[in-house]
Amino acid sequence: MEYVKHEIQIEHNVKIKVYSDGTTKSTCCNKPIFKEKGYVPVLDLNRTNEKRTYNTDNISRSDSIKRAKDRVFDIAKLNEFKYFVTLTLDIEKIESRYDSNLVSEKLQTWLKNMVSRKGLVYLLIPEHHKDGAIHMHMLCSGKLSLVDTGKRTKEGKLIYNLKDWKYGFSTVIEITGNSENISKYVVKYITKDSEKIFGKFYYSGGKGLQKEPKIVYADVDFEAFAYLKQYEIENAGLCFCYPSVDDLKGVFENDL
Repeated sequence: MEYVKHEIQIEHNVKIKVYSDGTTKSTCCNKPIFKEKGYVPVLDLNRTNEKRTYNTDNISRSDSIKRAKDRVFDIAKLNEFKYFVTLTLDIEKIESRYDSNLVSEKLQTWLKNMVSRKGLVYLLIPEHHKDGAIHMHMLCSGKLSLVDTGKRTKEGKLIYNLKDWKYGFSTVIEITGNSENISKYVVKYITKDSEKIFGKFYYSGGKGLQKEPKIVYADVDFEAFAYLKQYEIENAGLCFCYPSVDDLKGVFENDL
């Protein structure tokens, strides 16, 4: 259901993500670019007729990667994944390890079957080998069929093979540690050189998968954070900083 609010009421310069474990991640902009969802903006008769437009022509690729990283981080942090999986392709089991359309078609069918049959919940990031062949990294949970390889990682974790993966080789390691570190680790697979191998940077799905944290918006004087490192987007007129909870104290009075 949509609700009506004046534009000035739904546009803010601070967005705070609140995760289920109580931690937060804040972004502050020098202009009110964050808009509340679920509202229909209407003209505020008390405002000037000046439109809030910002030149974002030069943001496209870097901003696309930044958004992908943020979304991957959120999904990894919001869900209690049990396994870290690496999937590779065997030329004897798939026609080409280099054809992104073919691999994507086979992969999506496999993922749908795994969601249906094994209750798979997943976050998957494709990547190129040095020779151009495609492989995938995945955080997941579900009733997977695992085979003990008899090997261990340097940290002593058991290494399994995923019996359910029929297109090549696989390794599976049980996840330990806190969600923050896991999120930061998996985000590293998306870099400035990353490509949308399957038309997107990642796949995610499964019953109950959480994708977005609670969002709190605020309006704060950007100059209040002048002491923080700032990131300017060239020719866009936008500047960002990332205040911590302590930074927000004294300038943000709402409850998170």
